[in-house]
Amino acid sequence: MPGLNKIFAVLLLLSSLTTVISQDDQIMLWRQMMLKGAFGVFGHKRSRTTLWNSNFSETINTSNLKGKMAVRSRGAFLHPNFMLIDLEAELQPGGRSDEYLVAPDRSETRLYDHGRVFVSVFQKLPVSANMYYDFSRSLVNRELLTSVKNRTRTWGAMTSFRNRFLPIQLSYNASKSDEIEVYSLREFENRRSTARASADKSFTLFDQTRLTYTLMEYSHNYRNTFNIHNKINTFDARNSIWFNRKKNSSLNSFLINTRQVGSSSFDQLQLNERLRVSLPLNFRFLAGLRYSAYEQRDYFINQSRADVKLEHKLFASLQSSVYFAQSKTSQTAYDEGIAEKGFSLNYRKRIPSGFLSVRYDQTAMDRSQQSLLGDMPIVNEELRLVDEKIVLLRHPYVYKETVQITDETQSILYQNYFDYILVEAGQYLEVQRLPGGRIANGQTVLVDYRAAQQPSYDYNSIHKNLSVN
Repeated sequence: MPGLNKIFAVLLLLSSLTTVISQDDQIMLWRQMMLKGAFGVFGHKRSRTTLWNSNFSETINTSNLKGKMAVRSRGAFLHPNFMLIDLEAELQPGGRSDEYLVAPDRSETRLYDHGRVFVSVFQKLPVSANMYYDFSRSLVNRELLTSVKNRTRTWGAMTSFRNRFLPIQLSYNASKSDEIEVYSLREFENRRSTARASADKSFTLFDQTRLTYTLMEYSHNYRNTFNIHNKINTFDARNSIWFNRKKNSSLNSFLINTRQVGSSSFDQLQLNERLRVSLPLNFRFLAGLRYSAYEQRDYFINQSRADVKLEHKLFASLQSSVYFAQSKTSQTAYDEGIAEKGFSLNYRKRIPSGFLSVRYDQTAMDRSQQSLLGDMPIVNEELRLVDEKIVLLRHPYVYKETVQITDETQSILYQNYFDYILVEAGQYLEVQRLPGGRIANGQTVLVDYRAAQQPSYDYNSIHKNLSVN
């Protein structure tokens, strides 16, 4: 009698819920716990007239009107400790108009609507779960130059197994977004999904370990042009050990192994160790070790760095330190070694008129590079594009046609003459973002390119700096 077995199972589940609720609570099919909404309209209109010595005048009229309508609801199915359901809906229309007497008028229109469903189950039990679905639509005039329509849907689920031995969290998140630039007719489709499992463990009061595995898949489709599709597997292990109850002496470690396959395949390994020890007489010892290995098709780079530092603090006024660091880089086009050593003194004292600050630094560096034959490939060079600054690629003699620029996740490939332009500046190449494109002002991007090989060198230098304020 399988039907009766299912009924008994449901009844057993409902009876078990009474152990996590008080006797005064009752099980109800639906319990409305909260329902509220908001409505508002606000705006302004401004005018400014500028008179010039040449009897020329310019008048600027600016108006802004915005509105908001929102509804939010929360209810419980059977009981709040069993299932909570949150519903949200929001609409934010708005517009702005800038009218100039001699310059072309500019207008900006924003229309935004958003909805969300969030369900939580068994929040007070050792095993709990959350599920959600979210959608939004917007029409935005990007930087008063490009009208963009966007539709985004996201959904996912999360569950936690709370226990003393090994707490585990599992999650899955996915999203789809479609973007259309009205004037350029560029259309983009973005798909992304992420599955993640993580576990935390402490063996004593003085340690913490976290293990995380992530599987990510994303695609970025440029309609009528090209597609990008990649899968990324990442294993992340982090550990912290404290040597005393104050936790001012510690050893922190992490290891990250990443493998990506698809349109752009690569393997990457990162290892980092940091030691911090507080010593008697206001001394502190710091040491670090970093190693990374990256390989992508015909390009590889291995980097390592070791450093030690001893700091001392005399009262609150004088801080001093000595340090030594050595790093090595081996990549497809060259091998490089750098050795640094130095010391610093920093004195700060309150005086009647404020503070007196005196700082002295001295650094000695030995640097050598052994170049190999062939062109020099550069991968994932970080640039922050700011309109007010000149941003150059790090290496000279870049082959302009080899430049590719992506966002920091490498899922969006930007297009020359639409999102940015390349400007020759002597032996170097300048990157300028285009207002109205997909690169925001101040955004960090990654750049791949090839440049002519530079000659080998070997030199040493001493840098001294004294500042008094």
